[in-house]
Amino acid sequence: MASNNRKILLLGIAIVGTLGFVGPLLFTLISIFSGTEQAPAPAATSQNQPDPARTAQEIAGYQKILEREPNNPNALSNLASLYLQQFQFDKAIPLVERLADAQPENPNVRLQLAQLYQVTGKADKAGQTYDKVLATDKNNVGALIGKGDLLLAKGNKADAQKLYTQAEKAAPEEGKERVREYVKNRLNPPKPPAPPPGAKPETKPFAPAAKPDKAAPQAP
Repeated sequence: MASNNRKILLLGIAIVGTLGFVGPLLFTLISIFSGTEQAPAPAATSQNQPDPARTAQEIAGYQKILEREPNNPNALSNLASLYLQQFQFDKAIPLVERLADAQPENPNVRLQLAQLYQVTGKADKAGQTYDKVLATDKNNVGALIGKGDLLLAKGNKADAQKLYTQAEKAAPEEGKERVREYVKNRLNPPKPPAPPPGAKPETKPFAPAAKPDKAAPQAP
């Protein structure tokens, strides 16, 4: 599971605003509850690859700021984003937790924390954090779908469907179709494409059985 999450994150993780990141299920959804269409991430090139030396320097700078100001929101969010770009989730999560505690009135930060818990396999913490978001905003689309996915993963399809339906109703008009498409793919994952007509099934090369060793002659 962890390796699958990492593979999907490698394809779908994005940095949005001061602290915006999405996991395997919310890359599509970020545009739904932000009301904007997200462009696909550019292909990695030598020009847009982060410079390791510069990244290390930025990390050290934000760490020094946090030594003086432990709850500086810009330092917390930017440092977390740098760690996320390097997939150092164990270092990013505590920073986002501190940011969420420092900004209890900001449901977006807590939503992002729930997403991080979810993609790193901390399902219980993710569920509790989604509940906190929904306690202050019962129609938060991201939290409804994230919680629905947790329930679906546990086999509770009926309750997951209820949350998905609520999310579709709460989504802005221009986002409803995308919610429906997402939910459809979650409830009925597309089947792998069938092999073309006439294609031969893959067969393993024949390996002859090993011959038994000849018995050593016995001494008279």
